Amino acid sequence: MKNLSVSDSLAEQYFAWLRFALALILTLPMIAVVGSGSLLTFSLRTFMLLSLVLGSSVLMAAWLWRLLGPPLKYWEKAIKSQSTMLERTILKMPQRTVAISIVIATACSLLLELVFIRWQASLYEIFAFYKNFMLLASFAGLGIGYSCARKWLTFPVFMPLLAIVISSMVFLRYGVPESWQFAFHFLPVIEQLAMGRYVPSSVTHFLSIYAFLTAVFCITVLLFLPLGQLCGRLMNELPNLRAYSMNLIGSLIGVVSMIFLSQMWTPPVVWFALAMCMALPFLLSSRRALLQGGIVSLLSLAALAMATHFGYESIYSPYQLLQRGKGEFGLEIQIIAAGQYYQRIIDLSPGGQGDPRFKRLAFYYELPYQFKSAPDSVLVVGAGTGNDVAAALRADAKHIDAVEIDPAIYQLGVLFHPEHPYQNPRVTTTITDARQFLRTTKNKYDLIVFGLLDSHTGTSQGSQLRTDSYIYTVEAFKDVREHLNDDGVVALSFSSVSPQLDQKLKLMVKKVFQFEPKSIVSGYDKSFTLIQSKSGLLNTPPSIEALAKAGICRIDSPRTTNLGRIDLSTDDWPFFYMARQAFPLSYVLVLMLIVGLTVAILSTIQGIGIKVSSGGLAFMFLGIGFMLIETKAITELGLYFGNTWQITGIVIVAILIMAFIANLVIERFKPNNVFPPAICLLLSLGLGMYLHRSGTLTAEGAGPMIATVVLTLPVLFSGLVFSILLSKYKDIGAAMSMNILGALVGGALEYLALWAGYQVLYAVAIMVYVLALLCCLRSGLNNPTS
Repeated sequence: MKNLSVSDSLAEQYFAWLRFALALILTLPMIAVVGSGSLLTFSLRTFMLLSLVLGSSVLMAAWLWRLLGPPLKYWEKAIKSQSTMLERTILKMPQRTVAISIVIATACSLLLELVFIRWQASLYEIFAFYKNFMLLASFAGLGIGYSCARKWLTFPVFMPLLAIVISSMVFLRYGVPESWQFAFHFLPVIEQLAMGRYVPSSVTHFLSIYAFLTAVFCITVLLFLPLGQLCGRLMNELPNLRAYSMNLIGSLIGVVSMIFLSQMWTPPVVWFALAMCMALPFLLSSRRALLQGGIVSLLSLAALAMATHFGYESIYSPYQLLQRGKGEFGLEIQIIAAGQYYQRIIDLSPGGQGDPRFKRLAFYYELPYQFKSAPDSVLVVGAGTGNDVAAALRADAKHIDAVEIDPAIYQLGVLFHPEHPYQNPRVTTTITDARQFLRTTKNKYDLIVFGLLDSHTGTSQGSQLRTDSYIYTVEAFKDVREHLNDDGVVALSFSSVSPQLDQKLKLMVKKVFQFEPKSIVSGYDKSFTLIQSKSGLLNTPPSIEALAKAGICRIDSPRTTNLGRIDLSTDDWPFFYMARQAFPLSYVLVLMLIVGLTVAILSTIQGIGIKVSSGGLAFMFLGIGFMLIETKAITELGLYFGNTWQITGIVIVAILIMAFIANLVIERFKPNNVFPPAICLLLSLGLGMYLHRSGTLTAEGAGPMIATVVLTLPVLFSGLVFSILLSKYKDIGAAMSMNILGALVGGALEYLALWAGYQVLYAVAIMVYVLALLCCLRSGLNNPTS
């Protein structure tokens, strides 16, 4: 066998991994069909089916591996010539063009990262509930790409591969019957429940979902690798700090672009079209590559625009994919979110209850007014499409404040609710996070009604929080109590997921109000309603007792069954869908998969064993710490300004601006000593930990501004440290690679919050920054003469 040059080795290993990923993706439909069977007990049948899954899948993958060999070899040869022309073009670029190219390439990579996180979440529920899986996959691809910045450019692969990924995922989701891919809709993290979602219950289920995650992770890494490599190659042509400034500007443009596209409720075809437009200029060096890129772009955009939800209108709100269609009764409008039933728009007025089943639904929505008739003021949190608001109007409430976080859901209520509740002059609607409204409003209410406020999506690409995380905490119920009049009543409805969560909700209400709440089960959507008064004096109306005797509802007595330890949710540990604080051991398998595949791809593509210098480790630890403090900023500022997508976007933009300012300061004043900003960094983290633990900052007055300063100061000092080290490091591609791979590790460490709360992230961040400083000392990067 001939000795391979570095370029040939990279090309061979990249296409070997691409061959593996494509073979696995093409095998997924068969894995899904066989693996979707439920095998609850070990038996001969279990063994035979398991053998069938493994055997047939291995044979299918092996056949596809062999089949894909010749066409991929031909593609590899074509890409090499295009890569050579791109390399020559980069070498001839003036510095001004290189700077602009860095901005465009980085903007494309950040935009595509956010696009994939949102798009995959609209295809499969697992990515809606665990968004950071796609985040970590893109980090791995970009990080590995930056590490190969001085090698053969793989970018000509990008456009065709993007088209392959889009087409294969669309086909897998909509070309394979729903019943055949049941296993791909499982959520592998069994410690954290998701509304209405299934968890694996057999070996075949686990094999199927992990085969699916492996395929998606590998193909995502291979897609982002060329982007990272292109960015790193371009950055090598400029001085380090200037190149990094251009990188931050590009990142800012990519994030702002996605914020704008989300604001306009655009669909994925628009997101991908913009990303492709950013990528096409880098193919101008080869007419053939440009022609291929243009053709495959149009084909993949056509696949995205293809009709897939017949009978449903698809609406891409800033949070999620919503689908509007007819419900099971045929008389109401049904809303689907994250691929599952979400809510209905129902006419429950006396003239609209033509179907007798609607009378039971009317009772459910009007239940709170049995305990508080004709209230002067009502607050509806999680107002949705308006069913709860309409019930308040039918109960003669004089004024209603309706709070809904998703503007698309609100607009569906405005346009399609037959009772037109949002157009009524007695209703004031606020589009914001319910917790933020409770923390800032001065109003008090006779009745506070919680709709079926349950999350089907996360708040951001870098956080495990859901949009309802801060509304189901002990502190949130304290806010509710504070906004009740002396004789006020709260009615909290929740869809029953598990006995532990039902009990957890009751215990949280009891802890705040000091009395056992009334629990009324109406039989609608497997839900129950907790009723509690501020005074604790609450009698069951005779009408409810009569309905209970008639079987229309059930009045639950306090649960006495031993359900094990149940931990109450707090603002520091806002994970309502976990019964107790624990690190999700089932997610360890996912993390092992992510880390194992990343190390395997990195080591084989590099062509040698992984060797990391102390300077490289310093950049890696800085990446870990940066990811942790970014997560802290997003989660904590969500408490002060609202847990909305706008706030998340603003926080990310602010973090990038702070890093840009820090880099400009270092570029202008050229300090040599890393320790002054490092000490300030550690002190600012300690201050944040103290203020978070003491709870001295409130959402009123100067509290939000002080919190903003405290949470963003570590970003500034961290940026100063990073830029000082970067100014002294010879290989900017290697530095960026280690920093991004460190961010991947930081994203995994975020799961420590599930075990110990978000406060622990402060301690972990301080530890990793101390390790970064120790690596800096050992490498000599802080030496002024280095």
